Amino acid sequence: MTELDGVLLGLVQGLTEFLPVSSSGHLALAHHALGFDEPKLSTEVMLHAGTLLAILVAFRVDLWNVVCGVVRGAGRAVRGDLAGAWRDDDHFRLGVLVALGTVPVAIAGLAIKDSVEALGARPAIVGLILVANGIALVASRWLRGGEQTLRSIALRTALFVGVLQIAALLPGISRSGTTILAGLAAGLGRDAAGRFSFLLAIPAVFGATVLEVVDLVTSDAPADPMPAVLIGTAVAAVSGYGAILVLMRLVRGGRLWVFGPYCIVLGAIAAITIWA
Repeated sequence: MTELDGVLLGLVQGLTEFLPVSSSGHLALAHHALGFDEPKLSTEVMLHAGTLLAILVAFRVDLWNVVCGVVRGAGRAVRGDLAGAWRDDDHFRLGVLVALGTVPVAIAGLAIKDSVEALGARPAIVGLILVANGIALVASRWLRGGEQTLRSIALRTALFVGVLQIAALLPGISRSGTTILAGLAAGLGRDAAGRFSFLLAIPAVFGATVLEVVDLVTSDAPADPMPAVLIGTAVAAVSGYGAILVLMRLVRGGRLWVFGPYCIVLGAIAAITIWA
């Protein structure tokens, strides 16, 4: 892998990881259309680390508040006042809700990992799934959201968003798009839907990175050249941070739907071309 390959991989990872166009779908189609080799496992680990850094920096205030809230809540739980912490501490409650919202996709991810990977090897199917992702994004134009904020998010809302996040395991379905749409449908305000989506992304991206690190440690697979890997990681972090800022601005303005036509056209062209 050259330094230019590292830049390209970093851009694809950083932009499509957070914009609602599906990183897995784009990578699957790119491998088929352009004949890209799969990046080495060491490269995948570093690229995910780059996007994880981007989201930690972008939502550092929310994350710090949640961590402090969880620490406070744990202390009150030890003293036998868990119910009081849940009632009084909004940041503790948000941390618990993020954890609960992560459980469904974690279980599903481990259960259907092999099936999802096999589906990713069928680019025509990925194209059709990408069309479905685009249709859902276009439909978001008529979703106004509700009045729930991060401080008032309900348990059922967090679980609803978490369960629908399972759909994003499919290559072609965007995780950010799915969780934001689910949040709006469940009554979250636009800003809250976007922020809760990205808070849910932290354990998701972190978990994926940890699993890749375990695979890397337990295998003797060759690694890509370190300069190219480091360049790709830096590009993934910077482009991912920019993608987060752009997406949050569009979500607040009710313009998430603008990505829909792109996904529909790209997915349709891919499916028709590959089948033909």
